[in-house]
Amino acid sequence: MSDNKQQSGFALITVLLVVTIVAMIASQLVYQQALDIKRTESRLNQAQSLAVANGMETWVKKGLKLDASLNRTDHLQEKWAEPMPPIPFAGGDVSGRLIDLQGRFNLNNLADQDKERFKIWQQIAQRLLRHLMLDPQLESVVSDWVDSDNTARLDGAESDFYLLKNPAYRAGNQMLIQLKELALLKGFTPSIRQVLEPHVAALPAVTTININTAPKSVLNALADWMTDQVAQAWIEHRKTKSATSVTEFRNFLAQQTGLETKKIAAVIKDDVVTVATHYFLLEGRFDYGVVQQQVDTLLYRENENNVVLIQRWFGMTNNG
Repeated sequence: MSDNKQQSGFALITVLLVVTIVAMIASQLVYQQALDIKRTESRLNQAQSLAVANGMETWVKKGLKLDASLNRTDHLQEKWAEPMPPIPFAGGDVSGRLIDLQGRFNLNNLADQDKERFKIWQQIAQRLLRHLMLDPQLESVVSDWVDSDNTARLDGAESDFYLLKNPAYRAGNQMLIQLKELALLKGFTPSIRQVLEPHVAALPAVTTININTAPKSVLNALADWMTDQVAQAWIEHRKTKSATSVTEFRNFLAQQTGLETKKIAAVIKDDVVTVATHYFLLEGRFDYGVVQQQVDTLLYRENENNVVLIQRWFGMTNNG
């Protein structure tokens, strides 16, 4: 009788073990299936976003070509500067906007090989940092990162500094590919990058600054005598009458400051500022409810016949 009870007990334990194992396997299968579904959904969303992004980019390219054929200037009252409201498509909606990146200060201008012009870019960068209440010595850090040598400037940093980090890495010694690289540079904390990035760009060539689209911070940085009042006066003026030439901008500054146009032209040079733009950033947003994807596209407009895609970045956020 005792043996029968023991056998029944062992049988019950065996059954419980089998049930537990089956439950664990089933749970793992359900979990794996959920992951596969989520992964497939994400891939489908990304594929759909890419298809919609291609369509948006084609549409924007045509618009930029048309804009270039109609005039030789770019300003914030043009159609391209208007944000695109959300447009529904199967499974979500898409919205976007086009940003003139030459309205911002191009950090890669600090790699300019022209020594005289480099000094101007250096001064503009330092003024911009001061205007944003940031340390102007950060200019030296960027200049060291984008130049081709390994000789550190005063307050700068080259490979000998970065090789002491864990993990170690070398200075770029080339132009920045994108602004995210700033996270690698000495002193560029997340809070500093958050303040700086809306005012700067990382373009693949040395570029002029578009005075018709530049924000107040960048206008302030153009010269020591460019006060808040003068910069704001220009911003108000260009809302109704944007500059069609750099000369018009200089004449406006002469009226506002009382300075001679020769003195203004010594700083506001034709190879420093412009009234037309080649580089634009297309920000596309694809909202699927819980998940939102973004596609940022860097476009280069050479002329009215040619607009090319330079770079494209994908990102994803969860709204749930």
